[in-house]
Amino acid sequence: MNPFTAFFAVLCFTVAPSPVPFTEGVVVGVIDGDTLRVWIDGVVRTVHVAGVDTPNTLRLREPAQYYGPEAAGFAREAALGRRVRLTPDPLLAAYGPEMYVQLPDGKDLGAELAGRGMAFAQRGCMRCKDLRAAERQARGAFAGLWNPETHRAHILAKNKAVLLGLSPFGSLGTGGEPVAAKPEKAAAKPEKAEKAGKAEKAPKARKPKE
Repeated sequence: MNPFTAFFAVLCFTVAPSPVPFTEGVVVGVIDGDTLRVWIDGVVRTVHVAGVDTPNTLRLREPAQYYGPEAAGFAREAALGRRVRLTPDPLLAAYGPEMYVQLPDGKDLGAELAGRGMAFAQRGCMRCKDLRAAERQARGAFAGLWNPETHRAHILAKNKAVLLGLSPFGSLGTGGEPVAAKPEKAAAKPEKAEKAGKAEKAPKARKPKE
């Protein structure tokens, strides 16, 4: 064997990367599709699913974003009450408790959300390549939030709620976000209204010339 080849083989075995540490916990709550409450070692912690971003459902004085309830519902069905494996992403350490969530069947929750058209894949993470591939697949299949028909139905339903007075917001734009209603103009002052309502005085009759 070539001495250089032998040295390279030994070097590969000695500097093999160490496995990424992980922890396990039980999902006890689902806040959003990408935000879970997990029981870890006797403490309930908030965990954000790494690498994906789902539409929000809990926003102060604002309705849920388009396809947010569907994403939260899927996460609830897939993970709530189940024991999951949590793997941190060192590239996202600055953003808080960002972890990849492995479901009991071995599937990644973030990849499942992105592949079903329920989440946007992020950049700059350890598994972003796979997550973005799943998002592209959902886009190509017009799945979930990438379906123009369901998006249109969502906007029409929101506008109907506004017209019927069932929503505290004004009309909605094409993106499904509420646009605050313009305040009504104040009624004319009584004095001005009275002046406007008075009839014009008739001109004085002229005396006939002698």
